[in-house]
Amino acid sequence: MCLSDDNFQRPFDDSNKTCWITGWGRLYYYGYFSAGPQPNELMQVDVPLVSKQRCMDFWPGKIDDSMICIGRDQGGQGACKGDSGGPLVCEFSGKWYLEGVTSWVSIPCADALKPSVYASVRYLKSWIINKISHSPSGPAQASCNFDSGLCYGWQQSDTDVFNWTRHTGSTPSLETGPSSDHTSGFGNLPFHE
Repeated sequence: MCLSDDNFQRPFDDSNKTCWITGWGRLYYYGYFSAGPQPNELMQVDVPLVSKQRCMDFWPGKIDDSMICIGRDQGGQGACKGDSGGPLVCEFSGKWYLEGVTSWVSIPCADALKPSVYASVRYLKSWIINKISHSPSGPAQASCNFDSGLCYGWQQSDTDVFNWTRHTGSTPSLETGPSSDHTSGFGNLPFHE
């Protein structure tokens, strides 16, 4: 996936346009004595983005520009304890962009009218690029172009669009991604309910 891009307008407060979160967190969590099980498989769910103003209404005095919120007003599905650090991705023009990183959630998880809060990659992008560029292991490519290859040194499989191989060494991922419409494939799994 690519880092967030200011050229695309994020679909805030539009329940018909959703983004996706993934994680290994608890399947439910009501508190210390009511912690649900952890999944055996990576979970994913599509979620709508919540505007900053609406999120501030739900979390007065706790939201700033470095944050982005997700969730359905009725609750039911979303991030939970153990999902911290996981990605929030949105698709724009056929490419996936990292828009957020799981930060904190309400207890119980995915509670009605309590959006989950993510670090906004768009807000933090210059800091991220600076850290990548000055990494002890050398500069890394911080953007990608799916039309001419994922990133330098990678090649997409002719038979599995979710399988990329590094020119030096491999990172096999056969049958790990969902189908392009997210209705089938190994990655199409129920999320926190």
